[in-house]
Amino acid sequence: MDPRILSFTASMDRRRGASAEEIEAIFSPLSFNPPSDYLQFMSLTNGSEGPIGTDDYLAIYGTRELLDCNAQTMEMEPGILFFGTNRGGTGYAFEFDKQPTAIVAIEFAELDRSRARIMGRTFLEFLEILHTSKFEASS
Repeated sequence: MDPRILSFTASMDRRRGASAEEIEAIFSPLSFNPPSDYLQFMSLTNGSEGPIGTDDYLAIYGTRELLDCNAQTMEMEPGILFFGTNRGGTGYAFEFDKQPTAIVAIEFAELDRSRARIMGRTFLEFLEILHTSKFEASS
């Protein structure tokens, strides 16, 4: 795993890592392979939460939360899979029905993909944007 991912998430809590079976159970039915650095992070910690950068907060869903959070969303927006939130109204999702796959920020209240903001193509790029405050939730 890229050491920058560990550095960016150092202040976040850690849980027991997700097993390969837990991860497979979520992504296999979608025929979607998330970024490898995200999968590596999930195998280290099955969800994580805490401050990131100087001004942001990030909650990365564990496997159970992934299923719970996306049960209804996948019916309304089948091409996205939320994997986290800032706990302030913004969700972070894999937009996997478009190529190349992107990580996007979407306001939960609107759930309007036309207003989604690209946050990177890899988990590292996503964390870099949050960590360096290149992203503003209100933009």
